Amino acid sequence: MKVGDVTTQHDEELLACDRDYTLKEASSLLADHDIGVLPVRDAAGGLLGILSERDVVRAVARHGPEALAVSVEDLMTRDVVVCSPKDTVMDAMKLMSEHNIRHLPLVEDGVLKKVISQRDLMKATLKQIRLTMRFVDDYAKSTV
Repeated sequence: MKVGDVTTQHDEELLACDRDYTLKEASSLLADHDIGVLPVRDAAGGLLGILSERDVVRAVARHGPEALAVSVEDLMTRDVVVCSPKDTVMDAMKLMSEHNIRHLPLVEDGVLKKVISQRDLMKATLKQIRLTMRFVDDYAKSTV
């Protein structure tokens, strides 16, 4: 199964922010939409970085309440691990495990397409396992 085929909880709309959002604005988006990361995009849809819940916590721990006025550009993770929609689910799971991350942006032709989570990959894998089990069960019943 390819990563691009995996549906996400938030498939209807790819939420992202611009680099000049404040931490307060970005945190509100995270909270309002119940998401763990917020991609930071340029005007062409390219991925500049990603703001995670961890980034928010670190900023507040370091700067206190003043962190809320700081721009996302100053706080985002810039060195983002990404994959292609054509990569396999297993490749994506391996990347997440190797880099200790829970979210993975899918980038195609330099443009951010969506963000998948470990939960999304786990659901897709379980769905595939159930489908395989049903196929094997049906096959076994038909050969008796």
